[in-house]
Amino acid sequence: MKTPSAHPQYQQTAGLYWLLWLDSREASAYVNIRLYTNCRYILLVKLPTSPSSLHRMKRMTEMEATGKSFVQFVNKCPSPFHVVRECKARLAGSGFVQLLESRAWDDQVKAGGKYLLTRNGSSLCAFVVGKQFKPEHGFKIVAAHTDSPCIRVKPRSHRTEEGMCQVSVDTYGGGIWHTWLDRDLAVAGRVIHTGAGDSLQESLVQIDRPLLKIPNICIHLQRDHNEKFSPNPERHLQPIIATALKHQLNCPPDNDVSPDKKPKPRHSPVLMKLLTEELKLTSPDDITEFELCLYDYNKACLTGAYSEFVSSPRIDNLASCFQAVQAMLDSCDDLEEETQMRMIVLYDHEEVGSVSSSGAQSRMTESILRRLAPGAGFEPAVANSLLMSWDVAHVVHPNYPEKHEHNLKPSMHQGNMQQSPTASSCPGTWPTSSTPTTPRNTSTTSSPACTKVTCN
Repeated sequence: MKTPSAHPQYQQTAGLYWLLWLDSREASAYVNIRLYTNCRYILLVKLPTSPSSLHRMKRMTEMEATGKSFVQFVNKCPSPFHVVRECKARLAGSGFVQLLESRAWDDQVKAGGKYLLTRNGSSLCAFVVGKQFKPEHGFKIVAAHTDSPCIRVKPRSHRTEEGMCQVSVDTYGGGIWHTWLDRDLAVAGRVIHTGAGDSLQESLVQIDRPLLKIPNICIHLQRDHNEKFSPNPERHLQPIIATALKHQLNCPPDNDVSPDKKPKPRHSPVLMKLLTEELKLTSPDDITEFELCLYDYNKACLTGAYSEFVSSPRIDNLASCFQAVQAMLDSCDDLEEETQMRMIVLYDHEEVGSVSSSGAQSRMTESILRRLAPGAGFEPAVANSLLMSWDVAHVVHPNYPEKHEHNLKPSMHQGNMQQSPTASSCPGTWPTSSTPTTPRNTSTTSSPACTKVTCN
């Protein structure tokens, strides 16, 4: 056998010698590892030379790499604010210029340019301008949402029960809430606090350690637990953060102030202490307000015998946010013949109806499009546009196949799904200035040709 350096197909990668030995006479593959005197491994892999087989192997490698990249993305994004920050960083790193809604864009938006803007720190819009773009040519828009079902800290979170310091929380969106019990929970979100010169500042926070837990009831106290269990969110989903005794030992009370004159704290003193330490503030009194959510401390990862599954929270809808941003980055250099404007919009508050100022039912999209296609060009632009609402869907469950229609069973590895709207509205419809905002799923005005696409 030839030495590694002398072999014609030798290449060195990451400190290992990888040696590919192709043999067209044998279609099966085997692996043989040998140790040489230089303490580096020789990996001999006999592979089939069929182009289709090599293409499949390359494709599987690319899919696993994409899965790992998505897992990293999810772990960096425990809240909508972190989602927008991460997406913004990825776009800015590829040359996207940030615009401000409070400023005029007339002299900034150019053909071939790449731009982004945010609203409320939890919604994001990014677009690239085709070099042949004219306003009446319209837009290609992909829409997704940054929020996910979760448990959020209430505006008044102070709670003490039976010698336990708790944090008062509420459910957000449509979650399966009993799955949050007995998990290690961390906390993340946005904090408004005083800074230099008593000015208000905004900071993102992520206390990434096992901090809270919602304990389940033991079987000895509820024998029919496995037959029927329906937790009351206001009573049974309140997490424990510390014991009252331990908190008193770590934070002795101020004896100079009478207990009767002490104001009842608005938020959990334990939580406020942790936020103060995390943000390196002088005092908990520096914190004016916050928007915090709980998240599973266990990290997202690839699972299965072949690492083909993603075990992750917040797949709905960080999967679409990740794909939208990546697609934008992969395609934004091919603009020479592009006549339209390519755009992604990542909204907040989809899980609770999208009716906020940063949700899909707001005038955010219309406001942006009117600035990019002003005056009489707006209506033709809308008519020539395509809006794709990108979300995730449920493939058929092998343990519950009866939950799907016989002829409509979404399966793994079968590509994307397209949802045909059964009502008069479709995803992406927005109100005009002459029509009031109406409830979700109600058509109000003409919108771009649109479709709801889900990925499985």
